[in-house]
Amino acid sequence: MTRARRIVGQLADLGWTVDLMRLSDPSEVAGSIEQLRKSGVRRIVVAGGDGMVHLALPALVDSEVVTGVIAIGTGNDFCRGLGLSTNTRIAIANSVSDTVSPVDVLELQSLSRERARSPMFAASVATLGFSGRVNETANGLKFPRGTSRYTVATLQQLRSLEPVEVGLGFDDEPVRSRPITFMAIGNTPYFGGGMKICPDARHDDGLMDVVVVEPVGAITLGRVLPLVFAGKHLGNKAVSVRRCRSLTIEGTEQLWADGEPLGVNSARVSVRSGALRVAGTLDRAAAQYP
Repeated sequence: MTRARRIVGQLADLGWTVDLMRLSDPSEVAGSIEQLRKSGVRRIVVAGGDGMVHLALPALVDSEVVTGVIAIGTGNDFCRGLGLSTNTRIAIANSVSDTVSPVDVLELQSLSRERARSPMFAASVATLGFSGRVNETANGLKFPRGTSRYTVATLQQLRSLEPVEVGLGFDDEPVRSRPITFMAIGNTPYFGGGMKICPDARHDDGLMDVVVVEPVGAITLGRVLPLVFAGKHLGNKAVSVRRCRSLTIEGTEQLWADGEPLGVNSARVSVRSGALRVAGTLDRAAAQYP
């Protein structure tokens, strides 16, 4: 029996009638969910990782649909950041819970007229620079599986470490250009399969936490990165954090969100407060991850 069938069976055991939606192309996710919304469906259960949640966001933001998440992906940072268990059986029960919590979402609007498009969204963390390159490398690896691929990708990218130039404008401040190693914009604390890059980010405060790592050498960054798993990196003099409601980014590096490429390098980032309705009790402090 496939994992999808097992999940459907366990949901049925809980008294739910489930229509299993299989898609041949990731680009179909949001459109298919939109059709379900129009047909009257009021709860969507997403079984997958951060990338699957990301693909579903355009159809879920500011809707009445309740979203359940069964974290069976590589990183599962969205659930980790909300305190939702990644134990499949517990996650299934959470996904159909009567408890529903509003969760903020990051909205990213491209600044390029040539690439004008509908808003893009991030559930967990948006990033660029070294961390974006790590994402790209990790996505291309077939081995190892799981979060270890991020470790391998990090080691590979450290060999060619170099700063990037980016313009940043916090809230209504003017955009100022500066060299950085990488930056992370956190709606929730985690990215990269359990790295607590924005340790104080909250999913329900209407704010984003922007962590910037100044230009550093490979040896220094290699010392800082292990601290990120425990959120202890903010004490390093090369690391700064700023909390804001909006952020303007101007640069040449591609932006990534929830581990997925956005195809833009300049954007206005803002917070959509409580835009996602998530099933289950959210408890970051008490969450356990097997």
